[in-house]
Amino acid sequence: MQDYMPQDLLAVPEELLAEPNLLLKLPLRPKSRPEKWDLAKSAALNDKDNWRKWDTLFKAIDDAWATSPSKEAANSAHQALKAAFTMFLKRFPYLAQHWRQFSLAQYKMGGVDDSVAVLKDATVAYPQSVLLWVEYLTALMTVETKNIGPISGGNDAKSEPNGAETQVKQEQGMGAVTKPELAEKVASSAANGGDSSENVPNAKIVLLRAEFARAADAIGLNFNADPFWNKYIEFEASISPKSPSLQLLRVYLRLIRIPLYQYAQYYSQFAEISKSFKISAILSPDELPRYLQVFGKSLPEELSVVEQHQLIDTFSYDIFTNTQAQVTRKWPFEAALTFQEFSLADSDLIKKQTGEWIKYLDAEIDLYVSLTDEKGRNMQYELIVSLFERALVPNCGNNKLWLRYIAFLKNYAPSAEISFAARNDLYRKAIFTFLPVTFSQIRKDYVSMLATEKSFDAANDFLLETVRLFSGITEARLYVKSGYLSDLTQVFELWALHVPAMEVASALELLVTSHFDRVDRYKKDTKSGGKDAQVEPETPRLKSHHTNGVSKYLNDDGICIAAVHLLKLLQKAPENTSQIRKFYNKFHGEPTFSRSVQFWRFFVEFEGYAHRNLVNLRNVIEYIKTSTALPKLAVDAFLDIYYEITCANLAHAKLLLGKENYLDILVTINAEKSDDLFVNKSARARLAKHNYLLLDLKPGPTLPKEDALMKLRLKHLPHPGVLIEQKPDFRTRLMDGEWISLLDDDIEPPLLPTFKHLEKANAPISYPEE
Repeated sequence: MQDYMPQDLLAVPEELLAEPNLLLKLPLRPKSRPEKWDLAKSAALNDKDNWRKWDTLFKAIDDAWATSPSKEAANSAHQALKAAFTMFLKRFPYLAQHWRQFSLAQYKMGGVDDSVAVLKDATVAYPQSVLLWVEYLTALMTVETKNIGPISGGNDAKSEPNGAETQVKQEQGMGAVTKPELAEKVASSAANGGDSSENVPNAKIVLLRAEFARAADAIGLNFNADPFWNKYIEFEASISPKSPSLQLLRVYLRLIRIPLYQYAQYYSQFAEISKSFKISAILSPDELPRYLQVFGKSLPEELSVVEQHQLIDTFSYDIFTNTQAQVTRKWPFEAALTFQEFSLADSDLIKKQTGEWIKYLDAEIDLYVSLTDEKGRNMQYELIVSLFERALVPNCGNNKLWLRYIAFLKNYAPSAEISFAARNDLYRKAIFTFLPVTFSQIRKDYVSMLATEKSFDAANDFLLETVRLFSGITEARLYVKSGYLSDLTQVFELWALHVPAMEVASALELLVTSHFDRVDRYKKDTKSGGKDAQVEPETPRLKSHHTNGVSKYLNDDGICIAAVHLLKLLQKAPENTSQIRKFYNKFHGEPTFSRSVQFWRFFVEFEGYAHRNLVNLRNVIEYIKTSTALPKLAVDAFLDIYYEITCANLAHAKLLLGKENYLDILVTINAEKSDDLFVNKSARARLAKHNYLLLDLKPGPTLPKEDALMKLRLKHLPHPGVLIEQKPDFRTRLMDGEWISLLDDDIEPPLLPTFKHLEKANAPISYPEE
């Protein structure tokens, strides 16, 4: 797993952690051999992106259910399977086949109602799926009416659409059916003893129509939505099998204006049923006068039957021509899209095709910009929204496409209210479901939108929500440091941008003080009570729930950010210089700050660049190089800054010569940055204070920490990180003195050397446990 997903921060359901094939929650004794269920569960939870491991887990739980020794064990397996599918599909909601698999499993274990409930959840989580909508509506019709059975059909290959096409495309096992065929099916069902659809209670018809309307809003403009429209037509035809109803007419009037793959078929069907209705039911009051004028009439009643049919034909053909032009324009782009579903197995191929989606979207947006007709622009806007929704299914992990969609809504939405609501939903879907937590920019954009277009409180509440998720205090116990630090920084930046500076400084000072002192954490700030009246009512104010919310999630990393933000706010006012130095004197020895690069960077820049105070800067650098737990790279960088500032202020440094030599850094810079602990004394002191091996020494007589560090250093040779008890050494000397005279002709060769600790050195290496 490369990046954490938001679902990783959620707790694993208890039902999934229970044993599905045991009546007891915990076995009486540890199992000597793990069962398939345990292995599959562990593998799936440890590699949550691997769908094959999840499939193995689903099968293991299904097998456990099938072989359950009791009803209780079967119910436990059922709940575990439900929890496993729910967890997996929250992470990958765009996997239609797994939703179908979940629905079938629920049908087998829980019955029809459970299965339909899963399909309904699928349409909520994956509303762009034509397949899931058709299966859900089919199941719902079967349950509610019990008179329309499933329609079987093959899968024909997709061919290029043209105006003469009348053949029905059958996709995903759901074929299209014309109105006469539907009437025949309904009559056959009634003859076989099925309940007449006319006897269905009105409440159930209202329910079904509401679901079909919801589906039409979600997928009705999809170029490949003909299986859904076929099902919609089938449903309305079944309600009134003897003659076409006004509801069916309304469906067709909406349908024939949409550029679909089977547009020609729907035009033919509409032309057939339109003869059964009056002109006023087909044409709107805005459209009717224009067509009446062609026949020299002013009222529909003045038209003969033949003229009525001719007028309807003309109206239908005009719509057909416009729809045909749209389909012809769209077809090259649609034909290039070979991956329109999300797939974990084909992710590389999907990424290669992202460019085709972008070309398609750019062409549609360019057309929208060029249109002047209001109705045409509104229709084109809806088509672009539908296309963006389709594009995000296979590319749901592409943050650039999410931002492109959001930018389109911001620029072209019909109203500010619609724009905000749509963008708000998109941001939350992207942030909490589809994008890894490392994509912090989209969260920054969302905070900016909330603060600008809604309220300061809304932006603050969202950031506190993400900080809580990333802080590691949730049941998942997963600390996402990068996301936590990024969003906590945004909290303080939001405060500084919208709240008076003194209020923010007081709040941050309270947070820092309460974190270390552990007292007065919820003490009310009475100092600013007299200033409240001077602040404009429109200005956001920091309230107790703002600071209390942050204090709950502050850890050692977070308090460093709070402290630095406080110091930067204080630095803006020159009169706060003494307060900053008091802060340093009080808190610089805290172990938390010893690991914070940004904390020490502030004071180096504050004393070195802002005030050119070589005395204080020397004290800060001395503490950094001997007492902090900063990485060597950071310490070396601070030493370079100190060296540059000293070189730039040589005259001042000479005046300070006395007990302290403020020019010594010019000579010792190389030694201070050396990797050799024998040479770099400050590094030796720094490491001796923070080396965990020295802190964990056994009680008893001990050496000074620096001597113990150097002794420990010898054990690491010649392999750093691998300790050896004894280093091989010579027992005998090669020569008696320190040197040999080259003028001596009678040099005796030395004895063969002997060694000590050789056996221990050749012993197997004891590697550290970590």
